[in-house]
Amino acid sequence: MEFFRRIFQKKQPVPTESRKYTKAEAIALAEKELESVSFADIDAFKPKIEGAVDRVRESLKQIETAELQKVENKKLRDAVEQSRKNLVNHLTPVLNSVTFPTTQSVKAYVEFCASNTEKMQDFMRKDFKNTAYTSFLLKQHVADLGKNANAFIDLINEMGKALREIDDGNRVFDDILRNSRAINDVTDKIKKSDAWAAELSEKRERSEQLISEKNARAKKIDFEKERNELATIDEQKQAASAVVYSSISGISKALKKFHKVSTLDKSVNASLERYILEPAKAFSNDESDHLRIILESVLKVLDNDQGFIGGKQQEKMRAEVASILSGKLQNIKESLTELDKRQNEIHDKMAPAVQQLMELEKERNAHVRELSDLDRQIQFLEKEKRELAVQLSRHENALGKAIDTLNFKSAS
Repeated sequence: MEFFRRIFQKKQPVPTESRKYTKAEAIALAEKELESVSFADIDAFKPKIEGAVDRVRESLKQIETAELQKVENKKLRDAVEQSRKNLVNHLTPVLNSVTFPTTQSVKAYVEFCASNTEKMQDFMRKDFKNTAYTSFLLKQHVADLGKNANAFIDLINEMGKALREIDDGNRVFDDILRNSRAINDVTDKIKKSDAWAAELSEKRERSEQLISEKNARAKKIDFEKERNELATIDEQKQAASAVVYSSISGISKALKKFHKVSTLDKSVNASLERYILEPAKAFSNDESDHLRIILESVLKVLDNDQGFIGGKQQEKMRAEVASILSGKLQNIKESLTELDKRQNEIHDKMAPAVQQLMELEKERNAHVRELSDLDRQIQFLEKEKRELAVQLSRHENALGKAIDTLNFKSAS
């Protein structure tokens, strides 16, 4: 409050040495002084204003009631009366408008001083200059009015100037406090962002560690031996299938012709179609031994109908059918059965480990998704921190300018 009171009361001399406020001192001063101008000081100033108004009003009353000197010129006397009347009519509203603000606001008092100064100065420029006739007969009274009106203007100007300085100071203090609070707010946000960033970083490290652990556990599940054996089985099955394909393809012409006249059971005929289209696959899946039934029927046709195919080709095909029926493919059938059995045994043996591997992969993928989400959050956080840094710099610059203004004013 002393900072403002020095301005308002002018009881303390302006220091000759510059007063440099530190950041902490400027903020402390702003918190103490903002809007702290004593309205008791302003109230103490009010009687001076009221006294000045009363003196102007008294001078005006004296002009209004004074006896005019006797003059023979009626026109002159009438002009003086009109001039006096105009003076009273114009100045009375100006004096009546001098009413103090109802709110205790420095800004309101600044406006009060400015408004009333303007009104009185306007009166002095326009109306008081046009008092030649009044001055002719009431010279001393008019001089007193001018003196008192100018004294009012000087007094209210003095008050207005002090209040404007206080209002300017309030704006500086408001800038200091507003930017100081903004800096504190942004700093708190940055601290929270840093804490969140640390937490996200820890979570990210944990996710990466868990992914590494899942990968390490997955590597320990070794299927190399089983995979090699399965690969061998596949090769053996392919070799067997090739023999089957070659044998059945050799009698495909007989099978196709027989298919046109076949009266076999519906399910057997379905197998016949598969043997024609995919011999090896049909042979592998033929659990009901439909091939034997089909070939026995084909052999009968070949024996009974010499023109079924005709010539040497029919004899050759009959021999191939008979060879297959005599057990040519039986060993292959047994071999495929054993290979399938061994293949199933290996798959059964691998099943728990495969299940474990699938679970590990599922867990690993979950951690990968979590890691990706954490990376997105970290990117968002880094962007937010950059924006906060820009805000912090802006408010720090604004605070520095406000403190520079305060130091300039304190030294003025």
